Amino acid sequence: SIARTLVPVLLRMDRPPQATPDLLTLATTTAAAIGSRADLPEVTTLAARPARTRLTVEATRLARTLAG
Repeated sequence: SIARTLVPVLLRMDRPPQATPDLLTLATTTAAAIGSRADLPEVTTLAARPARTRLTVEATRLARTLAG
């Protein structure tokens, strides 16, 4: 799935591409639709950051969705 393969790679980059929040939104929608569950440390780490950027907001949504 998108979340398991591409998202961790992008989030390990020093500067993820500008469209990364859009990809996280897509991953969240897809995971919710198929009931996907996973533990992605990169997503969880980003979601735990205190900064409230669109990237961290979308990471939080994805982490919550994947946790079930």
